[in-house]
Amino acid sequence: MDICKFCDKECKNLSSHVRAAHQMDMEAYNEMSIEDFNALQENFKEKEIEETKVIDDTDSKYFTNRKLSDILKQYKLTEDELINVIKNYKFGDSIPIAQQQKIGTERNEVVAESLSIKDAVETTELGVAELLTKYYGFKVIDVTTKGGTMPKIWVLHKRKV
Repeated sequence: MDICKFCDKECKNLSSHVRAAHQMDMEAYNEMSIEDFNALQENFKEKEIEETKVIDDTDSKYFTNRKLSDILKQYKLTEDELINVIKNYKFGDSIPIAQQQKIGTERNEVVAESLSIKDAVETTELGVAELLTKYYGFKVIDVTTKGGTMPKIWVLHKRKV
């Protein structure tokens, strides 16, 4: 185990840690002193982040007096997820894997529900196929690939009741 000289974190793979946590390669890490790193971090914190308008001020549906809790409920977000979204937007961080999985699962649920009205469905999404069979009475008829290449296509038919 190695210990990072900048944050004192114990790491199995120092190179991966330095790349992910400090956005630098090992050459820069080895050349930079702790003092230089701290000065760099202070400069970054002091640097004012330029605001970018994402929506038009005239679009009044975004400027309401709703409570934050109502907005979180509407978009099925927790407070921590909203904070992550803001950090990701402001600083370009990646979305945590658990949140990515939750987003994917929710998307699959919406897609499966919209396809559930059909009698026959083809999908390239395993999660959608799984939800259709588990909750909407579909049966997998075939799993194919076009020309033997990816992605797989799940062919499903609604079971006759």
